[in-house]
Amino acid sequence: MKRPALFSLLLVSGLLMTTRAPAMELVVLGSEESRAGTTPGIAVASGGTATVDLLIPASVDRANLWFDLRQVSGTMTLPLGEMQPFTGLPMEKSPSDNIARVGITVPKLERKSQIIVRFFLKTEPPVNLGLVRLVVYPPVDWTPLSRRLKKDGPNLLVFGQEEGLRTFFKSHDIAFADLGGNLPERLENEDLAVGSVTSREWNDRKDRLVSEGGRMIALVADPDALPGVYATPLGVGMVTKVTLPVLAKLSSDPRSEELLFQLIEQQLNSAPGATP
Repeated sequence: MKRPALFSLLLVSGLLMTTRAPAMELVVLGSEESRAGTTPGIAVASGGTATVDLLIPASVDRANLWFDLRQVSGTMTLPLGEMQPFTGLPMEKSPSDNIARVGITVPKLERKSQIIVRFFLKTEPPVNLGLVRLVVYPPVDWTPLSRRLKKDGPNLLVFGQEEGLRTFFKSHDIAFADLGGNLPERLENEDLAVGSVTSREWNDRKDRLVSEGGRMIALVADPDALPGVYATPLGVGMVTKVTLPVLAKLSSDPRSEELLFQLIEQQLNSAPGATP
């Protein structure tokens, strides 16, 4: 017998197991998706901890508030571990008594996965108070890229005032040459320059940039620009302007690390004479 769509929706949400109490729902703060009325999705690295701000109604007894983790698989959810008390979560200082800033640690997963965090009152029957959707990203393996840069090149160059990129590359054993704070004006054939630059410096210097086949990834801090990735040919080379907050979220959002890795891989594999 074919299951109705509503049954599948309830099964994924975990609502078949609980009674709902709309007046007591928890609200996830700081998410575009929550303001749009959908289940929030928060990116977290495999084995890492997601920081979640929850608005908890005063009528909710936190001592009786519990949660569990369930991995989404098609139209079903699979339990990950046992139910846990809310009061056992690590908590940071919050701006209000009704707001709890908690850390939810996820298990190590080898593939990109969705996890539902279900909050409920441990009563009989249980009362569901809300869901948080976590998107778990597996770790990025920088080892092959590190070996490739050391063995075959090209020359990885780092520029800009921000030290975060240099620190990140060092932590992943990525060899690079430091160009200092300024945007380079010439890119040789074997150069791949990566760095941060202000929108003012970018606008002042971009037209003077000369490429002899080299490439650049410019992380431009421009609050007035539409966030995105913009690739422009420069001679036989290429300049990629990125207006997304990659550096600001490099250590906290696995999507930023994944994007940086993909940008570098793309530049290396599309360079003249490149062999993936």
